[in-house]
Amino acid sequence: MSGKVCLLISFVALAIACCCSAWPVRHEYVARCLFTASEKSWSQWPLGIKTNEKYSASALERFVLHRYPQEIDHKWTVRTVRSYDWADHPLSAGPNERDAVHYLTLDFVGAWCAHVTEAEQKALYGTLRFADASTISHRAQEVIMAAHRSMPGW
Repeated sequence: MSGKVCLLISFVALAIACCCSAWPVRHEYVARCLFTASEKSWSQWPLGIKTNEKYSASALERFVLHRYPQEIDHKWTVRTVRSYDWADHPLSAGPNERDAVHYLTLDFVGAWCAHVTEAEQKALYGTLRFADASTISHRAQEVIMAAHRSMPGW
């Protein structure tokens, strides 16, 4: 090859490398079930390849599965998305949710479930699954406040 062709190939390769460093290569997703507060996460790569898949069932989901397995239902919402470039640098993060139901974490639901009756757990599941948005938000705030009171160090 002539020197000019090699130089052209080098410039093209450099341009591609520079452009690719700003394009997302991997996306990190975290989803939460709005009915149970369970979480799942995964990494999404080009060509639809998924890795690092994890599932964490909440105390509420474990209760429903144990006592009322025929009633279990999920409504997943992605609450966090981060994108990374070729050098594994973060490029962006997803929006933060403002509604109280999005703050019902595994820890809060676990702390709350440990201190309430089975009837209260069943009622919360029913509220999260069937009630209107305002009622769900109000109930989620109550659960979070009760969980705060029962968690040491809060």
